[in-house]
Amino acid sequence: GFDFGEFYGQLRAAWELEDGRAALGRYAALYRDLSRLYPGSTAYVLDHARLWIKAGEHAKAADRYLAASALLADPAERQRAVWEAAESCFKGGADLYPRAAGLFRRYFELEPAANGEGLFWQGESLRLARCYRGPRRGDPDALSVFAEFIVRAKPADPLLARALLSRGRMFAELGM
Repeated sequence: GFDFGEFYGQLRAAWELEDGRAALGRYAALYRDLSRLYPGSTAYVLDHARLWIKAGEHAKAADRYLAASALLADPAERQRAVWEAAESCFKGGADLYPRAAGLFRRYFELEPAANGEGLFWQGESLRLARCYRGPRRGDPDALSVFAEFIVRAKPADPLLARALLSRGRMFAELGM
């Protein structure tokens, strides 16, 4: 008979050795089929996200991580999947910084007392997107997000100095 576990192991081992973007895209197509056959399998969805990262498709990887977060029952695993989605967008570069900012905020809001670094990285994403001040009142911007992070951070937080420095540099760049 057909041993699906063995097939899946061989499939994963094959794409982990692959470097070509086109070949990785063909493997990704197989994962779409696996997701349809096994819609509740977070392992397949998470592997699909890792495959997209390897292929340099960070937005698609983020989509897969978010799909996995909806399937995960454990709150810590769900938070980790949202973090991975945000990080994937952040690593995807300038076009994805605004999306990364929103996902880092989402991560923070899942558990504000424990996920303060989400605020820092939201601010950093907005800073890199050059969104120092929001276009409309109430819209997120790097200066206000860093201010929120600074207010919430503990004095020993290793990201506190970076947030203060980033805020100062933005003020200087804006001539304030």
